[in-house]
Amino acid sequence: MRKWMLLSLILTIAAALTGCGKEEGYANRTGGSSFLGKFMPLQTAQRGAGGKRDGVRSLEYTNAQIAEIEQAVRKAGMAQVLLVGQKETIGKFRGVKADKNRIRLLYGYMEIIETTDPFERFAEPEQIVVSKVELAGGVQAEWINDVDGHPVHRYLRVARDGMYISIWDNKHLPNEQVEEIAASMFVQDVDAIGTNPPQPLPAVVDQPIHIAAAGGGELLLLPRSEVKAETLGAPSCMGEAEDLHLQGNYDVVYKLSDGTEQKLKSLDNLSLITPRQDHVESGRLAFADYDIVYFVPQYRDCHALELHMFAVKGASAFPLSFDWEDRQTDTFWASPAVQPQMDNGRLVINGGYGAGMDKVTVYTFTPDWNAQKMTLSATAEVDP
Repeated sequence: MRKWMLLSLILTIAAALTGCGKEEGYANRTGGSSFLGKFMPLQTAQRGAGGKRDGVRSLEYTNAQIAEIEQAVRKAGMAQVLLVGQKETIGKFRGVKADKNRIRLLYGYMEIIETTDPFERFAEPEQIVVSKVELAGGVQAEWINDVDGHPVHRYLRVARDGMYISIWDNKHLPNEQVEEIAASMFVQDVDAIGTNPPQPLPAVVDQPIHIAAAGGGELLLLPRSEVKAETLGAPSCMGEAEDLHLQGNYDVVYKLSDGTEQKLKSLDNLSLITPRQDHVESGRLAFADYDIVYFVPQYRDCHALELHMFAVKGASAFPLSFDWEDRQTDTFWASPAVQPQMDNGRLVINGGYGAGMDKVTVYTFTPDWNAQKMTLSATAEVDP
């Protein structure tokens, strides 16, 4: 379900970019993206019962049209668009809501395509869906949860931020008005559009990931299932375009020098972003009784990094939880700019920072090795 939700977002952008949703003979009236109006599919709207439009579009462009679209998009100042080949695109779109002359939420859905999803590079698809819906002013609950349509053979690769959704519908707004909306919404972060999806890396099977050396051995992430691998494809605060996004079920294992292994923690559906396939970002803090080893699944972030911490001493190791503000969690979130520190036998973590925050909270934890946890002992507010 996650795949088609993300794919539907991307395909609705394709509808706006290629002129999808225009009746035969429709003349462009949008002004803002006038170059879109003249690119008409060779096959246009099919008619349903009673001669009404049923929402199905069959798009097929000649190579000359593809080249002309590419040139027009570049001239318009949008990101470079690469179109490679072309196939028939068929899809059904529906569902526009207007709020004071402003589109509140636009959505569409497609039948899931039987191929490797090229868009899983962007961490969890639901996170992207939520962020794009928020951008349009809607809420996730308004999304249709059914699959309806036909196989689709056109792909876009989009940057993480700034993606717009566009679509037409004859139930909520006049067709002509919705078509203008669809054509006038600029897609400013398109990296590529074409009939061939970006080729992902081969699925990774049984590929250990090194966390850190500690005690009498090392901490590893060992996959319990096939791990999907892909590059991010576009730079952002999450990482560089060539960084890897790995997703799968892992065990955190303490492996001693004699080959003995101790499983410390199971992490299901773990999402990793890392420059290297065999290593994740990690750190080590030396306390009097134990060493603390931690790793961050995603080595960069806009606001905060998730910390997984473990205590290691000789042949012994165990995961640490956090007891703070009347709750207990298995992980903690830290500022991307300040690494955790040890100060007089206590753990100090600068919390995350987001828009609208005047101060950053600094958390001080006291270790309780017997209870295998860190207990909050003090907080302070500092300038970001």
